[in-house]
Amino acid sequence: DEKVQFLRELGCDRPINYKKEDLKAVLRDEYPGGIDCIYESIGGDMFETCVKSLAQHGNLIIIGFITGYENKAGFPTSRFSTLPPVLLQRSASVRGFFLFHYSKLWKKHFSRLAQMYAGGKLKSQV
Repeated sequence: DEKVQFLRELGCDRPINYKKEDLKAVLRDEYPGGIDCIYESIGGDMFETCVKSLAQHGNLIIIGFITGYENKAGFPTSRFSTLPPVLLQRSASVRGFFLFHYSKLWKKHFSRLAQMYAGGKLKSQV
């Protein structure tokens, strides 16, 4: 509930608390045309739900895979053999961003982010 409120304060149109709501049902019922841009960090079933919820020309941004990190056996076997046709039929794309691949940019942009935060233009919640 706290995260949902935070997202509303940021201007998010429709925060979804996946622990209290049926994510698949919300996406299917409230966004029948799909979603243009999805930011995903969970992986597993959540990733699959997000892929299937992409709109035509939609973009799925992956910044993590917490279900894999929490698995002592390592990353689970992929069951996304349907990924290519789903993306192709929607002309959609998936893009991963691994933070450490951008380490050369940190110094350049950190001071700007700090200024934005100090000026109230950037909000953070951990």
